[in-house]
Amino acid sequence: MNTDFGLPTPLQCRPLRERFPAGSQWHGSLADWPMPRLAELGIVCDKAEAGAVLFPPSKDPQAPLHLKLTLRALTRSPCGRCTDDVAAEQGWEREFVLYSSGDQADAALDLEALADPISDEDGLSLGDLFEDEILMALTEPLRHETCIGPMQGVGSEAPAADASPSEPTQRPFSGLADLLQGRQSKD
Repeated sequence: MNTDFGLPTPLQCRPLRERFPAGSQWHGSLADWPMPRLAELGIVCDKAEAGAVLFPPSKDPQAPLHLKLTLRALTRSPCGRCTDDVAAEQGWEREFVLYSSGDQADAALDLEALADPISDEDGLSLGDLFEDEILMALTEPLRHETCIGPMQGVGSEAPAADASPSEPTQRPFSGLADLLQGRQSKD
């Protein structure tokens, strides 16, 4: 198997079929691969070991290619409550079917399918796919087990320290319904 297959490899059917007629595989680290969307969110991948297998293509030049990705990583991101770093292990395996056109990939879209369809038109590299999958695995912000309460920037704010629970709640629009009903009865 040709081993010139790696993270910067563009995922396009025809060139992959020509360069790797017997399929290919890659195993390595994601440490040196730039992941700008993860960095923007403050997420770091430590000890990220990844693998990819490009299965041998069929003889039919119109047939899609099959790709399998695996990842074992330790990710660190800001805690959703206290914003200190929190770590989480990730481990997953995903399968993709690569089509030459977006129309073919869209037609293959099936919620019951075990492999996700992608196309040449998506303009992805192998490294981009890994970054996408890491982002999707982190569906909600991580937080420490000891950090209880609302997440930073989500939901209601914590009550101020000087707020007194005995103060009555102000309801500036409480009389609005009465005013509107009185106005309707005059019409």
